[in-house]
Amino acid sequence: MKKIFLFGRLIRIFSIISFIFIIYAMIDMCVISGFQIQYILLTAVVLFFVIIGMIWIYSLGIVFDFKKNKFKLILGLSNKNKYERILNSISSIDIVNDLNLGIDVIINYLDGCKEKIYYHFYRISFVEKLQFKRLKRQLNKVNIR
Repeated sequence: MKKIFLFGRLIRIFSIISFIFIIYAMIDMCVISGFQIQYILLTAVVLFFVIIGMIWIYSLGIVFDFKKNKFKLILGLSNKNKYERILNSISSIDIVNDLNLGIDVIINYLDGCKEKIYYHFYRISFVEKLQFKRLKRQLNKVNIR
């Protein structure tokens, strides 16, 4: 199974470091306040959102499972944002940058049909350009084209 993440390793490392600093600050705030209940609850809420953020960062991506003959495109945490296709019926997969607002994943099937799946960027910066270049490079390595 080959997994291609939408976020690069560099972004993951910086997000992990920032999450660690947030957790450290919240725990330090609890210790300084003498473990008052409102600060403990605030720390628990922040920790919950940090865990959800980590799951979100590591779950997005493209998965090629050659043993099960599946192609999975995971663009979100809910099931409506997960696309699973049979790999044998796909002739090529292409990724097109949509004016730096998102990525169009174009799946061409052997019978001539096309499917276009859109991934919208949540913020527009240099990170999205890196995501696009990395996905393009990884798809070229897989030899689906």
